[in-house]
Amino acid sequence: MGSLHSVVEIVRHITYWIKAAYIRISEGRDAPDEVDWAEHGALSEEGWSQAIENLDRAYSKLHSTLLGLDDSRLNDAVAGSDPTVRGLVLGTLQHNAYHTGQIVLIAKEMAT
Repeated sequence: MGSLHSVVEIVRHITYWIKAAYIRISEGRDAPDEVDWAEHGALSEEGWSQAIENLDRAYSKLHSTLLGLDDSRLNDAVAGSDPTVRGLVLGTLQHNAYHTGQIVLIAKEMAT
């Protein structure tokens, strides 16, 4: 069995896939040139703040892109596994909800 991911690793993973959705919709190419689930060593307070800032920045970029998107584009094809913009957005939301649930479970375990 593999090791469990930390909250910060999950946050960075969510950020990676939000960036991927943004790039696929706005630039028409596949995921970012970063490593998903990259190991970053020990976490400092600054590292945690940076992870949250990166998540917020990625979300804001995707959000503003989606707000500016004409509804007629929702059925357009995109790079990656989801065949349409609509599918990509829904998949991204589901992905984020799943991992947010993981974070909640980790927080509950840490509180006991």
